[in-house]
Amino acid sequence: MLYFESPPGSGFSLASPNWPYNDEQSVAATYAALKFFFDAYPTYLVNEFYLAGEDYAGVLIPQLAKFILDNNSKFFAIDIRGILVGNPCTTDNEC
Repeated sequence: MLYFESPPGSGFSLASPNWPYNDEQSVAATYAALKFFFDAYPTYLVNEFYLAGEDYAGVLIPQLAKFILDNNSKFFAIDIRGILVGNPCTTDNEC
């Protein structure tokens, strides 16, 4: 099980107060971290993969799932099987 705090500066992670991060950058950075992990530990790449999160993850998890599926190739593919969001933020009015 891997845990990520996203975007930088949320939760217990540290980021510069001047570090501008939007949803697209956060998703791309998370994907890059996943790719780095699977490059380092390729035996885990064959496992089923699920994304889960709560609150603002209702926005980021679906975007990350789409980014993963759009970037899968015959050379590197994450076997994404499903997503789970708890108490999700799904619209601008809720966030």
